[in-house]
Amino acid sequence: KFVDHPAILGIDVGDEPSMLDFPHYGRVIEAMKAEFPNKLLYLNLYPSYGMLASAGTEQAQRELGTDTYTEYLTTYTENVDLPYLSIDHYPYSSNLSTFLLDLKNASDVAKMHGKELMTVLQVNSHVPDVFISTEQLRFQAWCALAYGSRSVAWACYSPGWWHNCVLDKNGAKTEQYEKLKTVNVELRRLADKYMTYTHVKTEICKIRKSQKNQNFFQFLL
Repeated sequence: KFVDHPAILGIDVGDEPSMLDFPHYGRVIEAMKAEFPNKLLYLNLYPSYGMLASAGTEQAQRELGTDTYTEYLTTYTENVDLPYLSIDHYPYSSNLSTFLLDLKNASDVAKMHGKELMTVLQVNSHVPDVFISTEQLRFQAWCALAYGSRSVAWACYSPGWWHNCVLDKNGAKTEQYEKLKTVNVELRRLADKYMTYTHVKTEICKIRKSQKNQNFFQFLL
């Protein structure tokens, strides 16, 4: 019924599958290409803390189906014929170091295998009285762009899990709405110019002591 509906841009075929499921998803996606030829299809993958936050190595291997995160991402590219490699990561409910490492690993694997990077970032919170700030939203977005992301999405617009989404359970706007609107407008203003570039690599710049009081952020495109 919604195959030609103009309000539907794309379809998330699955969320955070094990590596063991990739061959199956590859077949599902081939069938969906025939059914929905004009829709963006994507399969969203685990962040690395799907492994790190588990009860131990054995459970981690059951979740991701592999010993390392890079192998997990690489196996996806070998089994799923889609233009995007999509990962989610919620740094203010895990930690920032794994956020940057996941972006690096996903960016490297995507580039090596001819995929574009998609990122799903955090606007809600796992703690009821914590609200992600505009600066925290902006930080996530600029980091995603610095690692070559071609698409940015946000979790979560409406209640389903965690707290303080963009809309409440009645559909009313929360304080997160205006924050996210601000950052999305900034992204959109940059988009036309940004999308003309090809991401080559991202260099981590160490700030010398003489520069420690200078505030700057460097992108290498």
